[in-house]
Amino acid sequence: MANCSYPIKFDPSVLSFNSLIDKYNMLFSGSNGYNNAGYGLTYHAPSEVAVNPIPNVKSIEVNFDARPNSFKLGTNVPNAPTYLGTLRFNLLRNDESIFFS
Repeated sequence: MANCSYPIKFDPSVLSFNSLIDKYNMLFSGSNGYNNAGYGLTYHAPSEVAVNPIPNVKSIEVNFDARPNSFKLGTNVPNAPTYLGTLRFNLLRNDESIFFS
């Protein structure tokens, strides 16, 4: 698996983004920069300084070091459920249903 985005769409009138919680022992995350397979720290996007971000989308990003001389092998895409992290949101209204897609 190379660089990937896993976007989550939400209603910004009901929720606001809070943070991304991840674990350093995850399959695609490197605890100190890049791990042995070639993956950097997982992060959320868009950042606070992004130009023209989509206001109702946040994503978990997997970053692979694809430089030709890095000799990183990556890892196969898992065929079982895999934890990438948790996007946390603040509840702005409790009189509405919450949906993610």
